[in-house]
Amino acid sequence: MIAAKWVAESVHSRDPSRLEGYETEWRETFEKEMKAMTRLRGVFERLSNREVDLLISTLSSPKLLARLGKSDFDFHATAFLSALGVVGLFTLARLVASAEVRQLLSPRS
Repeated sequence: MIAAKWVAESVHSRDPSRLEGYETEWRETFEKEMKAMTRLRGVFERLSNREVDLLISTLSSPKLLARLGKSDFDFHATAFLSALGVVGLFTLARLVASAEVRQLLSPRS
């Protein structure tokens, strides 16, 4: 929708430079979410198999799945974190801390 809006604006005004508005609006809308998703991906990449299993079992609650099903598809990180609730956030925090400590203590290759 953002791109269509700025293409229409550019065509209507006969001014291709109006397309620059797309970049500004896209960043205002999605940049924070993209950064959060990048951070979450980094966290998930450092989890052990056991930690991934624990996270999946935490995420498999019917209540959480219902919340995620109602969330905005374009904002995964926000939906994920808000759907976790307090217990899920503590579980995630423990997993992240464990993965970070393990990485700090592991021998460098």
